[in-house]
Amino acid sequence: LCVVDTASGARVELGRGAHPRWAPDSHSLAFATSTLDRFAIERWHPASGQRQAMVRLGEPPSALAWSPDGAQLAFVKRVPAEPSGPPAPAWEALRTSKWAAPGVYSDKLIRRVEGYDREQPDGHHHIFLLSAATGELRQLTDGPFEHGGPLVDVTKLGLAGRISWAPDGRHIVMSMQRP
Repeated sequence: LCVVDTASGARVELGRGAHPRWAPDSHSLAFATSTLDRFAIERWHPASGQRQAMVRLGEPPSALAWSPDGAQLAFVKRVPAEPSGPPAPAWEALRTSKWAAPGVYSDKLIRRVEGYDREQPDGHHHIFLLSAATGELRQLTDGPFEHGGPLVDVTKLGLAGRISWAPDGRHIVMSMQRP
């Protein structure tokens, strides 16, 4: 992530990051970071050069969007699915490295997504609100629906997860497909 002053051409390198969004007052920049499968939303203050983690997450955030007053930040992240299915049979405990790998069963229509090098984990992407002052996190959507994430791009729901705030900050508008 790099911030470039358009007048002077001066650059500030912030390191690896994604989804940068300026706060409405233009005094800080929020962006997503990741290290070793741990994720965070950080805030950088250009006047002081100070960086701080607003929240640490177990899943990568995307589609960051500031409320008009800068008090809240909306974003999308995956909520892991609850483990389901029958428990592994007792004989699985006897498996050794000489055995073939266990078979893979999936009833998912899409298991892999271009640009992601592993199978997509179970769960659904939902909209969250983060308080800029307290770091309190609140989930706004739920259910077996995709409100963003990598699957929307391959299922022609490319606008899902795009968040827009009403000018008064009382409503969030987002594209999604629900039955």
